[in-house]
Order: sequence, then structure tokens, then C-alpha cells
Amino acid sequence: MAASSGLSAVALTDHDTVDGTAGFLKACKAHPGLVGIAGVELSASSDRGTLHILGLGVDASNEDLLDALRRIRESRDERNLRILSKLNALGFSLTWEEVESLAGGDVIGRPHFARAMISRGWAESTSEVFERYLGKGAPAYVGRFRPSPEEAVALVKGAGGVAAVAHPVSWTMEQDVWRQSFGHLATLGLDALECYHPRVGRKAREALLGIAGEIGLLATGGSDYHGIEESNGPSRLGADDAPDSLLTPLLERMSPYGVTERSCPQ
Repeated sequence: MAASSGLSAVALTDHDTVDGTAGFLKACKAHPGLVGIAGVELSASSDRGTLHILGLGVDASNEDLLDALRRIRESRDERNLRILSKLNALGFSLTWEEVESLAGGDVIGRPHFARAMISRGWAESTSEVFERYLGKGAPAYVGRFRPSPEEAVALVKGAGGVAAVAHPVSWTMEQDVWRQSFGHLATLGLDALECYHPRVGRKAREALLGIAGEIGLLATGGSDYHGIEESNGPSRLGADDAPDSLLTPLLERMSPYGVTERSCPQ
């Protein structure tokens, strides 16, 4: 799909796992001109909520990263069972097998519970499920372990990857907070901000690009494609407005084990 869409590069950044990256890089190599990037997405806990840290071009065999991901998944597994119990107590007769079947082998999370509830006719959209049942403060919400942003950046850098903040606008829209928080993380190894993203409007993008330039960070682009219908319509693979010029400086910082090519195809 990435190759047929004419993309220059595509990264696989599943939440809390790198299990798919070996097969992904192998598939990318079959398409000359398409750079494949092994990645991961980590949910980090901050005093302003959850900040998502992308690891781009990581070495998927790095033991420190794998140990941390195992701990995160174990916490997620415990949370999932508690969510199921809470939903059952609310009168929703879901089974673990139903939720698991909708995950298709992926790491199971709240979106899969939402899909199961939608399939049963108990809700019409993912956003409705999160607002009424699974979002923070809702009756079936359960917290879980998350690393700090500083720990997440250190894990990515230790695995030879580029550490980038994903969709910063979903964390906060306050530019002073962006400058202070991302400036702090830049001193610890943060490489980039995701400035090109479907949720980042033109004004926010200009602000993020300006802040990235001020504190010496690179810019990345991504579509956050999940392969499923989102609550606001079908998602698309590829950030059409992200220029190829972003790619080469990012590739130069990545582990050779985490990318199929080290330069952007011409």
C-alpha cells in the first residue's frame, strides 16, 4: 500500500511492541525506492497527561528496549482484564475471546474493546465508547504503567533510534509548554517533533516548526494510520504534505539495523 501510494518512506510504529518490524523491513526491501523504518510508539506519563514518544529506526533486538516493552505489555494485560471485569459489571457481557479476535494478533488495548462494543451494537463509534466508558474518569477506565518522557527518550536512544514526539497537539496546544518541555527533552536526546500529521492544522504546524528550529529539533511527518475506520472517517496511509527533505537528516541518526536504506531515494 505504501509503495503504490508513492511514499518515499514508511515506518511501523506499533504501540509497545517491535514484533512486526522484521517482517515489515523484509517486505519493504521488495519495493525499491521505498525506505522501511522499524519503529515503536511509547505512551509516556507526564503531569499534563500522556505524551507519545516515537522511536524511529530502532534496533529491535536491543535488550533494554525489549525488557521495557515486556513490562509495559504485562501492565497492559493486567489492565485489560480489569477493564473487562468493569464492563461486565456494568452489564456488558463481553468475553475475552471476542476482544482478542478483533485484535488480530495485535497488542490488545482499549480500541479493541471499543470495536467489540460497536460490533455488539452498544455504541456507534470509538469516540462514543471512550467518552462514556473507557476514557479517563469514565466508569470502566483503568490506569496502567507508563514510563516517564525522559525514560522513553532514553530507551529509544539506547536502541539507536530517533526519538520524536508524536502528534504534540493531542498533548497540549500551549506553545510555552511545548518550548519548555520539548526543550528539556532535547537536552536528554529528543531528536524531533511530528509536525506533519492529520491532527496538526496549518497554524499549529507553523508553530511546531518554529519551536523545533528554536531548540534544534528535526521535523517528522506521519499519518498515524491504524488500518481501521476511525471515529471521524477512514484513515489514510501517508502524510501527503510532509516533504522528502525531512527524511535524510532523520535517516542519518538511525541504527543501521532499523532501516532498509540510509539515504532518501532520489
